[in-house]
Amino acid sequence: MGTSSPTELATEVVASFVSNNPLPKSELPALIHAIHATVARLAAEQNSAPPQIEPKAPRLVNVPHSVSVHANVPKGGAEGVLFSMGGVDGGFAFYVQGGKLTYGYNYVADQRFKVQSDKAIPEGDHIFSFEFKPTGKADIAKGKGVPASVTLLVDGAPVGKGDLPVTIPLSLGLSAGVCVGSDAGAPVMCRS
Repeated sequence: MGTSSPTELATEVVASFVSNNPLPKSELPALIHAIHATVARLAAEQNSAPPQIEPKAPRLVNVPHSVSVHANVPKGGAEGVLFSMGGVDGGFAFYVQGGKLTYGYNYVADQRFKVQSDKAIPEGDHIFSFEFKPTGKADIAKGKGVPASVTLLVDGAPVGKGDLPVTIPLSLGLSAGVCVGSDAGAPVMCRS
């Protein structure tokens, strides 16, 4: 189209519509008005500041929480992320690695902790869960969230347990989005 003003764009849209659709002359002023108003509104929205998008996720710092994921493990096993929150700058991922259920925690890109099941996960439909339980108090002034215990479960039965000596104090990563079935963007944990 190549035009820049809302009036010129509205004129082109009306001309195109009228040349391809029968329209009584009495309805032409209302059509022109409606299209011009729509084009002007869209132009104003485009020129305004973009909306601030904030991640929508539960606040899971310094509080007990659990996550459960229903998944089917095919014959021969499975690998990959079940649930993640945060990113390379901090967060956690719940995944299967080397056939074992794993919880990885990234403390502000400074330290990484891993809790893994004792055995490989079984084939078939299962509910994979983790429970995060604080074991002490946060020291926000020193940049430390609660120490915690993490328990891994398959169908409600414990399969692994470990401790996190420190966690993130205020917010999981800068983007802190929740991903189910993936760890999109910059990953929470490095593959190792």
